[in-house]
Amino acid sequence: MAEVVAHKLGLLSVAIAMAIFVLVPIVLNPDMVRVDPIEAYYPTKFKVLMWLSAALLAVVLGFVVLRRKPLVVPVLIPTLAFLGVSALSTLLSENPMHSLFGDRDEGLLSLAAGILLFYAVARGLSSPVRVRMFLAAGATSAVLISVYGISQNYGFDPISGWLISWYSDLGRPFATVGNPITLASYLTLMAGATAALCFKANSRTERVPWLLALAVIGACWIYTDTRGAMLGVVATLPVVLWAAHRRMGTVRPLQVPLATLILAVMAAIMASAVFGNLSLPSYVTTFLAAYLILIGVVLWLSDLRPGVVGPLLATLVVLTAAVAAVAVVMVFSNMALLDRTTVGREGGLSSQVRLNIWHDTVPMILERPLLGHGPDNFTEPFRSHMGEELKAAITNNFGMVSKVDRAHNDFLQVAATTGLLGLAAYGWILVSYFRNAYRRGGWPLIALSGGLLAYIFQIQTSFPTAATNVAFWGLLGASVAIMRLQDQESNEPDSETPETGSVETALTPETPRARAYELLSVVVVVAVLTSIAVPTFLDQREEAAKTARADLGRNVRLTAQLYEQAKASRGTYPEAGVYTSDDTVRGGGSRFRPSENVTITTSTSEDGFKVEGESTSLSGTFRYSYDSTTGEYATPS
Repeated sequence: MAEVVAHKLGLLSVAIAMAIFVLVPIVLNPDMVRVDPIEAYYPTKFKVLMWLSAALLAVVLGFVVLRRKPLVVPVLIPTLAFLGVSALSTLLSENPMHSLFGDRDEGLLSLAAGILLFYAVARGLSSPVRVRMFLAAGATSAVLISVYGISQNYGFDPISGWLISWYSDLGRPFATVGNPITLASYLTLMAGATAALCFKANSRTERVPWLLALAVIGACWIYTDTRGAMLGVVATLPVVLWAAHRRMGTVRPLQVPLATLILAVMAAIMASAVFGNLSLPSYVTTFLAAYLILIGVVLWLSDLRPGVVGPLLATLVVLTAAVAAVAVVMVFSNMALLDRTTVGREGGLSSQVRLNIWHDTVPMILERPLLGHGPDNFTEPFRSHMGEELKAAITNNFGMVSKVDRAHNDFLQVAATTGLLGLAAYGWILVSYFRNAYRRGGWPLIALSGGLLAYIFQIQTSFPTAATNVAFWGLLGASVAIMRLQDQESNEPDSETPETGSVETALTPETPRARAYELLSVVVVVAVLTSIAVPTFLDQREEAAKTARADLGRNVRLTAQLYEQAKASRGTYPEAGVYTSDDTVRGGGSRFRPSENVTITTSTSEDGFKVEGESTSLSGTFRYSYDSTTGEYATPS
């Protein structure tokens, strides 16, 4: 009976872990998007994470108690060490309660939830079928988020953008993640998960949907215009190709996924250029094109001249490291160079501010070097270390200094908040993971570890959030689950695993049932998210329509009042005409400019005047009018 209950609890733990993996990056508070964007994303995700983690904790505890069988989970000891140091740091911080939650709800509670997710996934994904289901659920949500981000890039935001007209440039997409930089981080991780699914497919036919998913993720990723993401991938690709060639003896299996990503990125750039909202400077697109061509040549040579690929990749890794080192030295010696190396819609100030923050974070670390100031407790301790140069850069026109709540470098952030002990434990996690991934090998692990490595590189210029933390710990757990499955070939079978097999079982599904369950995961995720999203989008459209009608009525009434005032003051009505937000209605010493998307048409006669207003946006087309001869406003339509 205990075994039966434990098995059911194991299935339930996987289901809850999948819910966390899928829902946390998706959820937001749509009513707060236009009012307070920060409140719309981070607190909502934190609440969902905490509620689901509480349920997951209860299930995992029951599972562990009933099983009573020791289980070797790679990378578990370093993660527990990191959690222990963070807990001690919280206890000894200046404000333990604040460190429990953090500046952005990323304190000890969120860290514990992430590590719990890692353990539940690493232990619960005890068969290749479960691994595929988990990755498929996450990849499906990433594709839906990417579709949302792409639509934002082309002027359609079904939550906050119903009041705009097609086509409008909304700037960098942020989708449901809430920030374009962290959206890029999330997509970097999920691209690795999607590529792993490509390697787990039985046939080319089964691989095609995941290649298409990879293309959609890549297109949204490039639209975020994130420098850190681009640099992270540039630094990661040579390392991954070199490690894959050294461990597996070839890089040929990577040809199709990488070619798909390259084509998707280039197609997205060209499409954006056609629509006129390409924000990447020409030298950046030229560098990306040259770099992608170089990677393409390496992949091409893997077929024609496999013997030269290894030395070529080793040279490329060394060259990349050398260029990165030289670039860092040059930038620190001449900050003005940042003005010529910016990417996207942000200016050079962002890079300058980041470097100043990094510089001022060092004395903050030295103030409490062992255990830091407490998890996610950065804002208040940093104030006393903020230099004059940084203050000048972040002071607004009213003389107010902006708040700095992140080091914008993950290693510095960890060192400042959990001390050098926390940084050592965090580094232990990464070293242990990549060492285990390289030692075991396998294309799914290479894909997952490649995405994780690119993410680690990227957040050295930014910071993680709830969405990226959930993806990071979830994929770390999925990777460890694959490692466990691979280890079962060299050890005796684990009775906890319902299906055992060869090492290839961990790499490719061996039964048609795996494909069926993978498809079931996709259908369930799409159905659940659609049932949530469609009513939300329709409600937001109705709210936007109400706002548009009210704004149109205000425009018509103001125009009518202006005409009446003009008649009363000078005896004649203003000249009739058609007015938009680019024109000004004048009369009687007053003036009025119509709102965006509103067109006001006026006509005059000896007996009076008429005002006809029309509002056109994605929320609909509405009309409202006024006739001075009757003194009545028409019913809005």
